[in-house]
Amino acid sequence: MPLKTLADPRATEQDKPLADIASAIDKYLADHPAAKFDLYRQSRFNVRLRIIDEDFAGIFTGDRHRLIWNHLHQLALETSGLVTFMALLTPDEIENSHINYEYENPSWIDDEEEVE
Repeated sequence: MPLKTLADPRATEQDKPLADIASAIDKYLADHPAAKFDLYRQSRFNVRLRIIDEDFAGIFTGDRHRLIWNHLHQLALETSGLVTFMALLTPDEIENSHINYEYENPSWIDDEEEVE
């Protein structure tokens, strides 16, 4: 399954939280130059991110998440709290990954109605 190509979130000032999340992940990417990263805002309250990195090989899912949360926890809670979905995969895991499928084909999308 081909990767979804997304515009670089740092290229727009329209969504500062998305840009801040991308900047936090840049610190991880600096140590993992072969890693591929993208993210998108699924709704006003939800951001999904994906990192594909060969360096995840042999690392349990929970440990992968801890690696990334170490960078996200440096953000304001209002920003880091928007990250509700992370697909942290090796290149070999992409094709058969239900997590990658869900990232590319969300099973739900908020209707964006105001919550009272």
